[in-house]
Amino acid sequence: MRNLISKRGLAGAMLVIVLLATLACSSGDDSVPAAPTVAVPSSADTGTSAASTDGAPVYGGTVTVPATGSWAFDPASNVFGFSWQKLGAGGNMWNELIRISPTDRETFEGDLAESWQMSDDGLTLKVKLIDGIMDHEGDPFTIEDVYYQLFRYVERPNKTPANTQACLRTYVKKVLDESGNKLAEPGLEITGTHEISIRFTAPRASTIACLGSPSVLYTPSKYTKAIDDAGGGYRDIDPDKGEYVGTGPFKIDMNNYEVGARMVWERNPNYFKAGLPYLDSIEHVLMSDDSAILANIRAGRLDVLGPLAPNFRMSEMQQLKKDLGDKILLHPHAQYRWEGIQLNVQDPALGPVGDPNADKVRKAIRLAVDPQEYIDGLYDGEGTIMVGFNLRDTWINTLEGWYSDMPAFNPDPASRAKMVVDAKQLMVDAGYGPDNKLSLLYLCATPTQHKCEAVAGQLNRDIYVDITVALGGGYGATSEKVRKGDYQIMSTAHNGRFADPDAMTLNVYPLWPDGGRNYTNGWTNDKFWDLHAKQNVEPDKTTRGGYLREMAKIVYEDAAMISIATGPNFWINRGNWRGYTPPPDPNVGYSLENVWLAP
Repeated sequence: MRNLISKRGLAGAMLVIVLLATLACSSGDDSVPAAPTVAVPSSADTGTSAASTDGAPVYGGTVTVPATGSWAFDPASNVFGFSWQKLGAGGNMWNELIRISPTDRETFEGDLAESWQMSDDGLTLKVKLIDGIMDHEGDPFTIEDVYYQLFRYVERPNKTPANTQACLRTYVKKVLDESGNKLAEPGLEITGTHEISIRFTAPRASTIACLGSPSVLYTPSKYTKAIDDAGGGYRDIDPDKGEYVGTGPFKIDMNNYEVGARMVWERNPNYFKAGLPYLDSIEHVLMSDDSAILANIRAGRLDVLGPLAPNFRMSEMQQLKKDLGDKILLHPHAQYRWEGIQLNVQDPALGPVGDPNADKVRKAIRLAVDPQEYIDGLYDGEGTIMVGFNLRDTWINTLEGWYSDMPAFNPDPASRAKMVVDAKQLMVDAGYGPDNKLSLLYLCATPTQHKCEAVAGQLNRDIYVDITVALGGGYGATSEKVRKGDYQIMSTAHNGRFADPDAMTLNVYPLWPDGGRNYTNGWTNDKFWDLHAKQNVEPDKTTRGGYLREMAKIVYEDAAMISIATGPNFWINRGNWRGYTPPPDPNVGYSLENVWLAP
């Protein structure tokens, strides 16, 4: 039978072992305390109606999506951006083992998995693969394929990055010892013709959420293993070499593919879910910038915005909805997100942590950055401060509690004025002043130039610094420059890969290439990671919240990873989509396997 598990129930405060022992069964038990979760927006929130599923599904039609960001294909690649050709491949080109239902966006269900069963102690999950799955080339997709993709995420052979699957390396036991030999009780083991056993280092409430992340996708091993076995270091899978092969409802049409410009996913006639998909194809068309995306949605040449739209203003979306009316559906799109700046503590002006003058400079920058001004200037006043964890998670801290712990976030004018005074004094104490400003290089991805200039403008105005913004090109090109350490300040924004506070920690703070986006700024803190280890296995929600709050305070005080704020996000699709529930956040996937187009 298929397993349906409430996402709300998974993060409840009941004992973790008891919780995990129920995972093979349906769990809508209202006795489980409600967890912090992303609510699906109602039509009252958006002025729109939900996509209707009335009437019989119709086969045919093409959905056109914007191709933005970096073109990379392997789910384990070091570029897993929020673009259609990357994140959008989940549920379309690739499948998950376990996923959040694309129908209700709340329950976990089997995708490739027929069923799963957690042991009573919460330490071993046995997953049974659906029999008879074929890949896009007509070859059987087997439990060996599942094993190898998980092995790649956990052990990272041939320097496979697998950065966005970091939770698996935290949760799942190692497979190999330091000499490369298989352990007596490995974290991954094929235990039946269609069965894999996954062993964990500890029982956790977020285990299934990690496995059900839209980043944890499965490829046939025939190409990825050959690449890994060849050695010489990681490379992406290459469509031109016939390696872009999955099991999903759509497959690449190589007659309509030009790397970096255009791509078509066509219907997979041998999809293992009978009758699906309904669409003939999904076409990716290169979009140069946000203005081009909006212009093409207005003109009817694009059918969807996203997967994320963090650079659009609320006023732009409201005007678009006003102009197009029922031709589009507009939905708020919440997310677990970190947006801010990193300070390179390997640079003598900013580090190391513990150097008295460098500490003063970083703390001055922390105090001088005004999140509310950032929100007002970039997002029409519609935004959310980024304290390191989601403000919806009030079991970690309240808004007033965050203001008390982290005064720089308090928008009160009197408090802000004091922050600037204190920041200037810290700069003076560090040896700087109006006639002796600290010069800093701010490396910025070109698409986020407006954000970088907003931060630099605040700091240049309010404290004794002279910041130069240097554009690094696209996200991929800028990331490569960042990894070389040739910067003092950089902007960064990253989303948690599954709906749990641990997703934020694992995707942001570990040093590159250990899984996070803390690239090469050199910051780490042993106390922070000790608290992380404790919260990771803590069954009591209140106690866990205390650990997480202390972790956030450490990041704030060290002032090397300075979170600021993020704006509203949006999901837009054509009004004729049927069989579709818009995603409430990026952690629930973008499968179009059930979508059909009304006449």
